[in-house]
Amino acid sequence: MFFYLSKILDVALLPVLWIGGVLLAAAWTKERRRKQRRLVAGLILLALLTNPFLARVALNQWERPYRTAAALRQPYDYAIVLSGMASWDGRYERLTFGESGDRLMQALDLYRSGKVRKLVLSGGPGSLFNGDEREAVRLRDYLLRSGIPERDLLVESDSRNTRENAVFTARLLRSRSGSRLLVTSALHMRRAEGCFAKAGLAVSTWPTDRLTPPEARQFEPRHLFLPSAEALYQWEKLVHEVVGYGVYALVGYV
Repeated sequence: MFFYLSKILDVALLPVLWIGGVLLAAAWTKERRRKQRRLVAGLILLALLTNPFLARVALNQWERPYRTAAALRQPYDYAIVLSGMASWDGRYERLTFGESGDRLMQALDLYRSGKVRKLVLSGGPGSLFNGDEREAVRLRDYLLRSGIPERDLLVESDSRNTRENAVFTARLLRSRSGSRLLVTSALHMRRAEGCFAKAGLAVSTWPTDRLTPPEARQFEPRHLFLPSAEALYQWEKLVHEVVGYGVYALVGYV
């Protein structure tokens, strides 16, 4: 039930729906003064949520900071890579990567450079309508075709959310000793880290795919003043994570 409610909540948390709702309310309001107030409120909300500077400030408070490879002073036995980065296109029989594909690319880089010894791929059916699809299995097959030996790949393919990522991965690794490095998006790391701690699996962290621009670009005009659809999307991602963390905290998952 929690899985299905979370998918419904995802839709309700879309900032574009908030803006649209306020503007629609203004359009339907007949009383002139109230109509003007709602129209102004909608325009202010639009201006705030499309401002890249405000989005960046908020993201910087939530995203976990990057680490350098030099900070990994000894190889980790396992890199736990959370799914939510790829989807299978059955029509063309192709695995398509989204923006979070950096999770896998960073984990692969650590593996090839000797910073981690094995990759643990965690992720099952994340869709309401395709419960048979297992993302971790697709990722394993992709890595096998890329030349990664099967002995260095472990798969957990039943989890549907971050809490289950942690619980099922802890079960998989319970009988395996060794150090563990958790690899997921910088925005998602706070919630993931909390879930793994709650599941009793000690991990170090390797955040990936930060949404905030590199420091050298942060003060370019387009990252300060110009309205941006990207900023609206960033608020969507941030609100999803903050509310998700809050819900997980309420039900005891973190």
